[in-house]
Amino acid sequence: MDNSDRLAAVQLAKHCDQDVGRGTVAYEVVKKLLVQKYGRPTTEEQSDRPDLVGKFSSVWHGSSTLITFHYLYIPLTGLCFIYLTYEKPPQYGQALTLSDYTAVYRLLFD
Repeated sequence: MDNSDRLAAVQLAKHCDQDVGRGTVAYEVVKKLLVQKYGRPTTEEQSDRPDLVGKFSSVWHGSSTLITFHYLYIPLTGLCFIYLTYEKPPQYGQALTLSDYTAVYRLLFD
């Protein structure tokens, strides 16, 4: 049987326009709920690039699910994004990190 019709990942994304305060609050509220349900993140990352003021990432590694949660604020454009992804753990390699999202930003906006 072909497994291509099975769901491998779900990503929810929120564009916060220029309302950075609400984006930060939304990130913290959802992260708190994730911690209540799944425990503390396996890894957390915060970038210190000056052109990306708010850059937070939390990852939960489970036996059957990988959860990644990112917050990204780009002062140059005033844009704020929140990404929450549930996916099957990759067999080979690692899940996307905040650095990967930052690299995509550089390709698009630099």
